[in-house]
Amino acid sequence: MSQIHCYLPKEVEGELRARAKARKLPLSKYVAEVLTKEVRHGWPPGWFERVAGSWKGPLERPPQGEFEKRKPL
Repeated sequence: MSQIHCYLPKEVEGELRARAKARKLPLSKYVAEVLTKEVRHGWPPGWFERVAGSWKGPLERPPQGEFEKRKPL
């Protein structure tokens, strides 16, 4: 795993430390989770071409049947 050195305003550092403590995580692990979520939001490049675009054949929805009958509340 890589290390990154950065400078933060004191109030941001304090907030990060408080949030990490509330989640019972070391500061470095909490910051890594936050940054990973920020960087990895959305679909990875080429995902649709590799997964959704790789479907071969017709795309049809099979019959769904009838709704079940339930007793009224």
